[in-house]
Amino acid sequence: MTGWQQNRRDPGGLTRRSLLGLAPLTAVSSASADTEFMLELPKAGAVEKAPSELRTFEDFGAAGDFEMHTGKGTDDTTAIQAALDWAHGDGALPSRAIMMTANNFLCGNITTHPVTTIIGTGRHTSAFICKAGTKGRWWSDRGGGAQKLMLSGIAWYGQEQGLTHICEFGSSRVQFGTEGILQGLWMRGAPQGQALSLDANVGIVRDVTVQDCRYGLKVIGNGNQLSNIVCMQAENVGVDLSGCFVRGLHVEATASAGLPMRFKGDCHAADVLISSSTGRSFGHLIEVDTKVYDEWSIENVQLLGSKYHIANGILKVGAHYRGGTDPDLFSGSSHIHALDISSGRLAIRHQEWQAFGLRIINQGGRLHHQIGSLTDCGIASAFVSKIEGASPRPVVSPVGGDDLTPFAGGGKVGNPKPSQFIFDTQVQVAADQAIQGTILHNSSGVALTAWLHIAPTMVNGVERSRLVAEFFNAVTGAAYPLTALPNGKTVTIGVSGFLA
Repeated sequence: MTGWQQNRRDPGGLTRRSLLGLAPLTAVSSASADTEFMLELPKAGAVEKAPSELRTFEDFGAAGDFEMHTGKGTDDTTAIQAALDWAHGDGALPSRAIMMTANNFLCGNITTHPVTTIIGTGRHTSAFICKAGTKGRWWSDRGGGAQKLMLSGIAWYGQEQGLTHICEFGSSRVQFGTEGILQGLWMRGAPQGQALSLDANVGIVRDVTVQDCRYGLKVIGNGNQLSNIVCMQAENVGVDLSGCFVRGLHVEATASAGLPMRFKGDCHAADVLISSSTGRSFGHLIEVDTKVYDEWSIENVQLLGSKYHIANGILKVGAHYRGGTDPDLFSGSSHIHALDISSGRLAIRHQEWQAFGLRIINQGGRLHHQIGSLTDCGIASAFVSKIEGASPRPVVSPVGGDDLTPFAGGGKVGNPKPSQFIFDTQVQVAADQAIQGTILHNSSGVALTAWLHIAPTMVNGVERSRLVAEFFNAVTGAAYPLTALPNGKTVTIGVSGFLA
């Protein structure tokens, strides 16, 4: 068989050609039993339209002639909108699709529809350029819904100050997802707006990059599947997600005082990279809003950068911060190589794993304490989130009457029981206690033991069941008052277990 020839004994080939919208094959006479069919080419100069449901923007009058180096080109808004209206039809024609050629198409505001497919040649070759003066939502379903929307291999270049969104798909009426796919996309340039916003249900989003926008990627909904997502140079919030399962997330170069990543309920992310540049400063890197849902996890988190400063902690869950703030700990190579954090990981009921050290020292006749890492109480611990106000810096230990004296630095020495160190904790349940303490260092001159327990205590007029560390003479069993600690001497205990 040669050229565009088809054997007569393969009738399925004809059927396949018809389904693909290709021209029928014309018989060529032959005395042979193996009579063949050959494609009849159109005559020179003839324009033949196949009865296909696959068309280009050029079929509707688009020029696709925008030149990046000159910034000039034909306004293709009307042609692009006509193509999308045709592809949608009455909503019952999912076989219609648009093949986007390797050109740059200049356009203003575009309304998308459900049951629409646009297949580009790649995000470096098929692109939409935002027309000067375009405001609000550039590409959007505008409340009409985005179910069964499929976009592939396309780039959007915004760079208009008036844009609130580059792409916005899904609404409360018909969400994006359920047979919809966004893949191989690039959205760049919304200095005051959002790159990509989705209201989605079981939506599939993969191999998508958003760049140079005030807000990067926002996805709300339920059961959405995201993979290989890159967000670069967000001015405010990099990624803002709820109801998502994410595999592969890279958030890079979020602006100072911005927030690289926010979770709003029922989100799970694995293989997350957050990187920054020299001189950046953040309040925190990851925020979890637990007002509606408290099930979430973030696994294998890489934090890279060059000594950027964290004001409050790596992670903010609800109103609480977790993690250290020393910029030297965030230089990439010296910090935790893989951080796994989750609402259900290492937890008993609503208790979280805690591991920290308490050092008590008599300095110049006054007791001081610090709460930090097990290895060095002078270093902040990532596992001390349940002790309010815990500080690795030495603070003067309050020793006044419990009913009048507040906490400082996460605790106080008991009064009238100075053998106790009372931690500033929320209400604890003694029956659920799974925490223990061990003497790590003792220069008091007296052999000591420590007992951690839950006890109702009154501090500054507030009575609740709190975590208490109580000290005893290991020989006599008598309570050891911390106020008896000699000048210049210290006692350090290690605390590990679960706290509410």
